Amino acid sequence: SIMGSRLVAMAPSECRENADPLGLCQHQGAGPFAEPGGDADPANPQLHIPPSLKVLDKGNATYWEARGDGGDISEAEIDWMTRQRQLVFSLPQLVLDYGEAGASQIGEAVENAGIPRTVAGALAWPGVGTRWRRFIAWWRGLPQAERPMDAREALAGFARALGRVRTFRALALDGAGLQRILREDEIFPSGRLRSGVDAAYLRNIVETHGVAKIAVVRLFISHMPNLGGVDPSISLHDDWQTTSLIASGYASAGKRVHLFELSVPAIESLGWTLQEVAERSGPYLGPEYSKHEPWFCFPSPAASNGTWFDATLQRTERYGLFSVPHLRNRLRRLYMFDSVAELGRAVAPFVADMALRHSAHPQGQVRWSTDPEGDSYAVRPGSPSVYLLSGKRLDIDLCDVTTAGDARSRIAAYLEAHESQVRMLRGDAELGDEELVGNDKLGVALVPQSYCYNNKHVKKILEKGVDEQGGFYHHWRIEYEVTQTQSTRTEEITEEIARKLIHDFNFKRCTKVVDFFWHGSSMPQDSHYYVPQETHGSDA
Repeated sequence: SIMGSRLVAMAPSECRENADPLGLCQHQGAGPFAEPGGDADPANPQLHIPPSLKVLDKGNATYWEARGDGGDISEAEIDWMTRQRQLVFSLPQLVLDYGEAGASQIGEAVENAGIPRTVAGALAWPGVGTRWRRFIAWWRGLPQAERPMDAREALAGFARALGRVRTFRALALDGAGLQRILREDEIFPSGRLRSGVDAAYLRNIVETHGVAKIAVVRLFISHMPNLGGVDPSISLHDDWQTTSLIASGYASAGKRVHLFELSVPAIESLGWTLQEVAERSGPYLGPEYSKHEPWFCFPSPAASNGTWFDATLQRTERYGLFSVPHLRNRLRRLYMFDSVAELGRAVAPFVADMALRHSAHPQGQVRWSTDPEGDSYAVRPGSPSVYLLSGKRLDIDLCDVTTAGDARSRIAAYLEAHESQVRMLRGDAELGDEELVGNDKLGVALVPQSYCYNNKHVKKILEKGVDEQGGFYHHWRIEYEVTQTQSTRTEEITEEIARKLIHDFNFKRCTKVVDFFWHGSSMPQDSHYYVPQETHGSDA
């Protein structure tokens, strides 16, 4: 199966209730770069854990609940990441991780954004590299004075922009297994449980095979021998029912399903959905593997007829590498099901809900990009909703849009209008092109066509030669309109640009006879300029 055959051992250390985890501060990634999935996800079915379910450990529930599942990413968590992989920008490693095309795109984007190589080393961390488009957008949105100076600082800043997610891991455990969890304080991948395998061994597997190949093999787990039979990856699930259903396949008379509710930095997981992993399978397993249905039905002892899972959603399954550390500090609660029958009753509403969602959205609940090298953020749930001033909602997908300028371009194409006609509003305030749109409700005002060059409104194009005041200029010039943010001014342009703008704008040529002064005398001369076709002579 796609998700079932991955059992891991986990462990928090000594119990202590409601401790302040790792000295975290009250901050949550909730801006335009916040991770899809988790509690705020529009695809969250909002089917909560039954209050009757046995709670074995309250963990740090009070701490996390007071922060709405937020909380900053701690320095200890960042340090752990840097110990797993060197933060060095290396194109050969990026090729191994994401293929030649993916590495080329990343390298070009880094160069175009002007990111120093010492900072771009943050892309070596899989949770950044698989979200590289979002990382570049985050960097571009930072004021110059706030941009990080090195890779670790960039990793920490971007991690905090993504924030944390409330997610789950269920395991079928006996008493000894649970006690091991309590001692170790870390979720080990299944490969770590094999004799002779330690953390360094897993790191070497990742360096040898690369991120994409490991994710693909995890998805199609029968190909695990391609990694030498040792799996360095681990899964978490934002729906507690998903992981509980999987764990029910490992339950027995001596092993009950234990459900760990966690708060985890999103950046510790890959930024790919199951669907996106499948689309990357071709180069590693053959072209027949790259086609993957958006939904799959997973049979389990707790739901023998199967449960539909949406492969297009990040919340369905999060892939991580190396392990999940600091488990005690991240633990919200630990639950236990007394039997598979109890588990089956608890997940029944979810099973029914997923069947309805599958029927209603057979292509998945998110319309994903066709770009196999893309970033799940580019098409994440929670697209901004866009309304005309008439109140009509536009049926347009802006999931891959970060700034108001990008939104303006997309909306103009959708409305078959010139970009200069589209005004983006948040409430009553007009948005500048560089402002971030997030998941807000946006207003669109469509105004009569104006003519823009360099993001300024063009009033007139002036030929070289005599101007309207009787002066003389050796270059073509452009005159801009007066707006609230733009005062009248002219600037020189090349004749090639002038001719192109005249053609694109369909400007008409006008002539005005002026007195041209030269060496103390004057004579009538023609002054030539170009204006919109609808402009009256008196307006020019």
